Amino acid sequence: MKKIGIITYYRYYNYGTALQAYALQKAVSLLPDVQSELIDYRYLKRANKSRWWFIKVRLKHLFDYIKNYKKVSRKVKYKDLFMEKQPLFVRFFDDYFQLSPNTYLLNEELQNNPPAYDVYMVGSDQTWSPLIGLNPALFLKFAPRGACKVAYAPSIGVTEFNEEQKQFFSEALSSFQHISCREDLGASVLSECYQGEVPVVLDPTLLLNSKQWSEMAVKPTIEGDYILCYLIGDRPYYREYVRQLSKQMNCPAYYIPVSWRDVGEGNQLLPKTGPREFLGLIKHAKCVCTDSFHGSIFSINFNTPFYTFLKHAGGESASDNSRIVGILKKFGLESRLRSPQSPVAFEEIDYKSVNERLEALRASSWQYLKDAVGV
Repeated sequence: MKKIGIITYYRYYNYGTALQAYALQKAVSLLPDVQSELIDYRYLKRANKSRWWFIKVRLKHLFDYIKNYKKVSRKVKYKDLFMEKQPLFVRFFDDYFQLSPNTYLLNEELQNNPPAYDVYMVGSDQTWSPLIGLNPALFLKFAPRGACKVAYAPSIGVTEFNEEQKQFFSEALSSFQHISCREDLGASVLSECYQGEVPVVLDPTLLLNSKQWSEMAVKPTIEGDYILCYLIGDRPYYREYVRQLSKQMNCPAYYIPVSWRDVGEGNQLLPKTGPREFLGLIKHAKCVCTDSFHGSIFSINFNTPFYTFLKHAGGESASDNSRIVGILKKFGLESRLRSPQSPVAFEEIDYKSVNERLEALRASSWQYLKDAVGV
């Protein structure tokens, strides 16, 4: 029985983060003669900043508050509403995550007392994104020398590395036996820093099929058809698109409240939405409107009609927009991307060819996982 330790982002009140962590742990556990668990690492950092540093940060925040008064004031006013989902997340963490016996608050604790596994695996989401920060733990620096190291579908969140980043990745990846990436562009960038092959694999949530996800989805209590809105970014154009689409379809729009723009506007809100409720809402929606990568791919997995928007201005190359564009291209669904100039018109999706592509990609991703783990 091989023991696999997985490190990734997981204990956050974010649907994609929580569900991708569960999916990878679940997928690995389904391999023959394998036991998997998530390494309970909490990503804390030592506070070694000077007093003057904290003063400067507070001054910067003060200027930001003044500049973005409406945004900040609305976040404060509706703070309790935004937090209504948290008990449902905690219940999901407790019920569905298999965690390591030891909890590690700091990277130093992992280094000083590393857990023992046959295979060490870094998981998906933006674990290797320079925009978030390059954490040594997510490059398995704590693993013993010579240990088997595997990366399943990390995302780098950028379209290129600077010279300093190239040097860091070249050194960090040299001890990995198997590396993959979630996006085509990311795989190309990583290939410049790694001697071996960097195959593109599916996000862990797509390793599990819709039937497997349906078993844990909570059916919504909404009666009749509805449009589900899961909008993380603040851009106004796609809120207007939703309003026009709702009117055209004669179908109410319900919002999972994440952005300040969606509260205090008379919208129908769904604040008590945990990961399982999130799955059920997407599965049963008449249409999903989202700017979220995971909102898009769960719609694809459930064969739910959807429209996707870009969170960041500046097109495909801006910030992490490329991962949205990339996944739509992979499934031949570029027409589901809505820009400010896109006409408002609901159309169903013929999922036959999409599902054929998904099955092929799912099979190759499972094969990579089996080969990497050695089963």
